[in-house]
Amino acid sequence: MTLSCGIDGCGFTTDSKVGLGVHKSRSHDLKEFIEVGCKFCNNLFKKKRSEIERTDKHFCSRECHFSWKSENKTGTYNILDCDYCGSETKVYPRELEKYTHHFCSQQCKDSHHSENYSGENHPRHNIGGVEVNCNTCGEMMLRRPSRAKGKTFCNKSCEADYISKRQRGDSNSNWQGGVEKDNYGRNWRQKRKEALERDNFSCVSCGMSRDEHNQKYGKDLDVHHKIPISEFGEPEDANYLTNLVTTCRSCHASLDKISRREANKEPLIYV
Repeated sequence: MTLSCGIDGCGFTTDSKVGLGVHKSRSHDLKEFIEVGCKFCNNLFKKKRSEIERTDKHFCSRECHFSWKSENKTGTYNILDCDYCGSETKVYPRELEKYTHHFCSQQCKDSHHSENYSGENHPRHNIGGVEVNCNTCGEMMLRRPSRAKGKTFCNKSCEADYISKRQRGDSNSNWQGGVEKDNYGRNWRQKRKEALERDNFSCVSCGMSRDEHNQKYGKDLDVHHKIPISEFGEPEDANYLTNLVTTCRSCHASLDKISRREANKEPLIYV
């Protein structure tokens, strides 16, 4: 079987689907955006070339897709009132058996769910059924029985705060020796200042600003070492600017885990 490229009149042919895919990725920009018309409302919008090739039906939104499917379904159907706006809509037998509520558009469906299935009215609201308190802030929350054992936290920030306060130094399960307290080298203050200025005094991971950090944690932003200080002979050697990155307290805990894990890996190439 011979397969042809078919893009912009390209005459390339091959007998392999893999070969055709390689040719297209190397010879044609499949990420190029092309303007097409919506099948339902005829509005023009841009779509990737690779997506255009898969089908001749294109829609500018989920609402247009939903409406087009509703208008073009064939076969036996019932005419019912939309459970949100009251307008008439086609409902097919399989949908009548499967669903309790029926809607004329995706917008009506989303609006109905947001008004009727939130908070205590949500069908899964009481899954778990066990009330526990966050070990950091004390906020009450619901947890499944399997997740209600041991330490519980309402979010990652509270978990990081608990670990930093209760499990410091050699009492932490991730302790690997570290460095002497406050021994970041003589150039640490200057390099820390340069890193903060370079990153516009905000966490590069979540975007928290210096003012927001002071208000939430009562202290200035952290500066993280991508390669841990323990991997260097002298602390000053770890304080080069590209090895430093500004983070908030919560993100710093996550980045420390990544740095320690990467530092423990064996080198792939030996010289």
